[in-house]
Amino acid sequence: MKFKIFLFLSFLYLNCTTKNKTTDSSFTTTNTDSTEIWIQTARNNLSLSKSKRIQLLDKANSIINNYPDNTVKAIALSNLSLNYGRLSDTTSFRKKNKQLITLSNKLGDFKSHGEAHWDLGYYFRHNQPDSAIYHYKEAYNLFLKADLDSAFISYPGRVLYDMALVKDNNKDYVGAEKDIVKVIKFYTENNITNRLFAAYNLLAITQKDMGKYDKALEYHKKAREFIPFARESQKYTLNTTNINNMA
Repeated sequence: MKFKIFLFLSFLYLNCTTKNKTTDSSFTTTNTDSTEIWIQTARNNLSLSKSKRIQLLDKANSIINNYPDNTVKAIALSNLSLNYGRLSDTTSFRKKNKQLITLSNKLGDFKSHGEAHWDLGYYFRHNQPDSAIYHYKEAYNLFLKADLDSAFISYPGRVLYDMALVKDNNKDYVGAEKDIVKVIKFYTENNITNRLFAAYNLLAITQKDMGKYDKALEYHKKAREFIPFARESQKYTLNTTNINNMA
């Protein structure tokens, strides 16, 4: 049951997110709009077969390859590689991810560089946890250097949460506890209240895993305080998760 709850929360709060896009006068609006539509359709249209969705990403890729080397291209590559990964097209994901790392490093684009490592952490999280933790650390440090606006301010906390989750799943409970405490501090200082339920829930689970049941219950009760800050559509599931975990 714990694994299923982890999986749900990972989907709900973590790396499977829509990355915002921008436009740039150095490339035509028609091209940027087309690639965005193809990527969005490949991600969201579940009625299409996997092969059809990959074909849409391939179409976007053919245009993105002709973008000038700038932040618009980095954003497009980030979205493209992420969605290849979601569709389990490992070869395309690794190729685009590598291209993103090279470009973002060249541009000094810490945000896109961090996203590339974040995606690699997610890619390795089940089969190579040590590699996942390495890439999550890289992403965390890059995000701390980036000039993140309000839409992305949560990134350092979110990637640190992912790292704590991997550590807890691999029985490094002390390491997970240290990371999630840092996450809570970061979210609190930046008033990111809608993510504090997940953070306190994971802290409670690490306490349970270490046999500290009173502390676990204390943090599950604390997590409950932040359900009202979640989206309305999430509140029922979070409430059920909280009751289940306390029980």
